[in-house]
Amino acid sequence: MFREYNKIVEAGASGEAVGLRYLPTTDPGVNTKIDALWMAAYSGKDRGICLLIDDLRPVLENDKDLAYQTLLYAAGGGNAPCVELLLPFSTTAGNTMALKQAAKHGHVECVRILIPVSTPTFNNSEALRHAAKRGHNRCVEALYGVSDPFEALQQLRTRHQDKQSKWEHLSQLCQRDILLQAINNLDPCNEGRRKI
Repeated sequence: MFREYNKIVEAGASGEAVGLRYLPTTDPGVNTKIDALWMAAYSGKDRGICLLIDDLRPVLENDKDLAYQTLLYAAGGGNAPCVELLLPFSTTAGNTMALKQAAKHGHVECVRILIPVSTPTFNNSEALRHAAKRGHNRCVEALYGVSDPFEALQQLRTRHQDKQSKWEHLSQLCQRDILLQAINNLDPCNEGRRKI
């Protein structure tokens, strides 16, 4: 039985569709299939992920924790196609945690997929903070307009002063916005009087 388990989990990790088609004939049990699904989700092998999702569809529909955990593995591993496949089984709260995971690891494609179905401002824009703290500038840029960047920057300044070089890009974006806002708020009449 242990050999069958290894064969199925390895098939999930490698994305080997032929090995995963072996599932229905062996009936390895739900837990083995879940392990194979997690391995496929994390390793970025989406070739066989459809087979596993189809096989586990009733379980995924009824067990939000399983769907959530699988989505976390996919987002953490940067498996954008798998993230998309798992969204119908997930919740906004689960998507928000997956957004944080994707941002933390710098997977901008997953971040872009998750932004519309999550709450990027959750916990003081936690996803943006994690991206900035690790220097994932493309994720910072993707999250900037949908988060509260000034709150995130304040949190970083308070908690992670030692990593300022990593979150410098977020600081520069915030400074740019402050400058643009100041320029846009200039009253042309007052500007003329100052020149006199």
